[in-house]
Amino acid sequence: MKNVHRAGVGGRLSKHPVSHLKPAPPLWRGLFHALRSASRPPNLEGHRQGQQVGMPKVMKGFILTTLAAVLLVGCSGELTGAVYYSTKGGDVKRLGDHEIVLVAATEAFEKEWREAREAYVVAMEPKMAAAEQARKEAAASSGYQEHLFDKAREAAGEADKVRSEHLAHALKLVAWGKTASARTDVNGKYSVNVPRGRYYVYGRHNGAINDMTWFVTVAVGGTTTLDLTGSNASGWPF
Repeated sequence: MKNVHRAGVGGRLSKHPVSHLKPAPPLWRGLFHALRSASRPPNLEGHRQGQQVGMPKVMKGFILTTLAAVLLVGCSGELTGAVYYSTKGGDVKRLGDHEIVLVAATEAFEKEWREAREAYVVAMEPKMAAAEQARKEAAASSGYQEHLFDKAREAAGEADKVRSEHLAHALKLVAWGKTASARTDVNGKYSVNVPRGRYYVYGRHNGAINDMTWFVTVAVGGTTTLDLTGSNASGWPF
C-alpha cells in the first residue's frame, strides 16, 4: 500500500502518494512573490468589476519588514576570538578590556589606506636617512662632540614628529571606516556580529614591556574565529 496523507474536510484520504507532494517553497520566495504582486500597478478591469486591487499598506509594510529580517539573518556573520600573548617565560597574558575594531575592506577605505601608507613612506624615508647619518657621525667622532649629538637628537626628533603625524591620520582613517567594535572580557575574549565580508581587525596594547598593534585581514562568513596574539601583531605600517 502506498503512503497516503490526510487532507480535506473530515480527514478523507488523498489518492495521491506522499512522494508526489511538492516541498513547500522557502519563506523568502513566498514573501518575494507577495511583495511583487503588491507592488504591481492597479488592474483597471478589477476596478470596473468592483474587486479589491493591490494590498493594504499595513500588510505590505509587514512583508517588507519580514523579508528584510530574513535577508539580514542570511547575510550576517559572527567574529569571535581572544586577545593574548606569551611572555618569554611561557606565561600567557590575556588582555581584558581592550577594544577590537572591525573596518570593512571597502573600495573607498582601501584607496584611502593605500594613499596613507604611500605618503608615510615618502615622508619617512628622508627623515630616517638623516637621523641615521647623524647618529653615525656622532658615534664616529673622537671624544664627545656635543654639536654632533645634538644634531643626531634633532634628526631623530624630526623623524618621530613625522611618524606621529601620520599615525594620527591612520587612526582617523580607522575611526572613519569603523563598521563595528567589541571589548574583550576579563579572559581576553570578544565576539561581534557583522555582515559577511572581508574586514581589517584593529587592536592595540600599550604595555610596559610589550607594545603591540594588530591590523589583520579576515573573511567573515558564518561563525569565524580570529585570535590576536603576539605572532600576528603585524600589518600596522605606522
